[in-house]
Amino acid sequence: MLLHPKKCSNPRLGTCQNCGKDIGVVLLGIHEKIYKCNRCDMNHIGGMPKSCQCGEKHDFRYVRNIGEHEKISMGICDDCKKKENDAKEMVKNGGIYFKCKICGSEGAIRPNHPLAVEVRNKLNIQKPNPCGVRLDENTCPVCSKSGI
Repeated sequence: MLLHPKKCSNPRLGTCQNCGKDIGVVLLGIHEKIYKCNRCDMNHIGGMPKSCQCGEKHDFRYVRNIGEHEKISMGICDDCKKKENDAKEMVKNGGIYFKCKICGSEGAIRPNHPLAVEVRNKLNIQKPNPCGVRLDENTCPVCSKSGI
């Protein structure tokens, strides 16, 4: 890491990209810029990227400098990893994924729930193959407080 002439290691707080919980410190040094891939529009933090996960090698544009007290998304926290793994296991056993159109909540509905059974039957997708459904404020377990 190259040190910033005035800010030295130039630390920023890192957060979970799912829940926003603080999960560590990012040392930026002189690399406090955000670039965007012109091919897939993904953000890259730091210096000018050499490549993007979409395969792009040279086509990036400067977006802005990272703010003095700005937090930086740096992956997924242990709690969110556990929730993702639990949901994956539930879906493998016959449950289904859900995402709410209104609040953005997402997760899995347990295998023996009538909605999971109905969705799998209508889509003709059997376990362990994954499938899912978009919910609204009337059916979302978070919005409607139904606790699916």
